Amino acid sequence: MDSWGYLSGLLRAEKVHTLTDNDYVALAETVDVEALAKSLEDTVYGTLFQGRSLKEFSDIFDNFYEEKFQKIKEITPCPILTNIHALKVDLNNIKLCYKAKLSQKETPESLSEEGTMSSEKIASIVEHELWNELPRTIAESLITLSESGKDSARRVDFLIDRAFYAYRLELLEAAASYEPELYKDLLSFYRKEVDCENIKNIFRAKKMGLEKEQITEIIITGGWMSYDFFMDHAHLGEEDIVDVIRDSAYGEVLNAGISYWATTRSCTVLEKQIDEYLLDQTSNFLYHSSGPAVIEETLRLLDVEIKNLKLIIIGKLNNMSTEEIKERVRNVRI
Repeated sequence: MDSWGYLSGLLRAEKVHTLTDNDYVALAETVDVEALAKSLEDTVYGTLFQGRSLKEFSDIFDNFYEEKFQKIKEITPCPILTNIHALKVDLNNIKLCYKAKLSQKETPESLSEEGTMSSEKIASIVEHELWNELPRTIAESLITLSESGKDSARRVDFLIDRAFYAYRLELLEAAASYEPELYKDLLSFYRKEVDCENIKNIFRAKKMGLEKEQITEIIITGGWMSYDFFMDHAHLGEEDIVDVIRDSAYGEVLNAGISYWATTRSCTVLEKQIDEYLLDQTSNFLYHSSGPAVIEETLRLLDVEIKNLKLIIIGKLNNMSTEEIKERVRNVRI
C-alpha cells in the first residue's frame, strides 16, 4: 500500500497542471496558429514545442503520453491496469498485421513497441497463425476470422475490438475477485464503457444496414446493459432503435449525441458525449486515496486533454471558426 501511496500522491500532485475548460476556450479563441503556439508556451506542453513546428503536434503529443505512461508503468506496484491500457497497442498491432496478411502485403513498419508484446512477436503470431500464444478471448476472434473465409477490414475491426473489450473485463473481474477494494469500482467503470461502445456500435450497424446475424459480431458482452438487450432490438429500424436507446439508462446523459445521430446518422457528437461522460465518471475515483483507480483517472484525463489540444490545433491549421472548434472540444469539469 505504501508503494501505491507514493504513485498516487505523485499523480494527484501533477493534476494541478491539468488544463481546464477555460484554458481550452482561451486556446480556441487565439487569432491564428502563431498566437496558439505562443499561448501553449504557458502550459506544461510549452517546452515540447521548442524548436518544433506546430504541425508536428501529433508525434509530440503521442510521445508525451508514452513517456508519462512508461513512468507510471515503472512505478506501479501492480501492472494489471497499465497492461489493460497497453493492450490497446497490442490490438492495433494485431489488426495492422492481420489486414496486411489479408491483402497479401508486407508487415507494416508502423507497428508500435509500447504494448505488452513486441511488434516482432505479434507479426510472427499473425504470419504463422500461432493463435494459442494470444489470450484465449483474442485468439478465438482470430480463429473465427481465419476460418470464416469472408474477412473484410470492417469485420476484422469489429471482431478484434470486441475481443479486446471482453478480455479487459476478464482481467478486471479476476483482479476484483482478489482485491475488491482496489478493483471493484474500476470494473463497474469499464462495464459502463462497454455499454457506451455498444450504443455507438448499434447505431453504426443501423447506418451500415447490417443484418441481425452481423450485429451479433459487434455487440460486446459484460456491460451493465445485457447482450440480450441489444440483440432483442437488433431487428428494429433506425427510428425505433433511437427511441429504445433514449429510454435506456444512458438516454439522458447521451441525449444530444443520440438526437444528432437521429438527424445526421453521424456519431461525432455521441463520441464527444461518451468521452465526457466517462471522464465525469472518473470523478468517483477521487474517493480512492491511492490505488489503480488513481492511474485510471490520470490516464483518462490525459487522453482527453491531448485529444482536445489536437482538435484545437487541427482547427487552427485548417482555418476553422472558433465556434466550430469549441463545439468539438470535450468538457473536462475537473
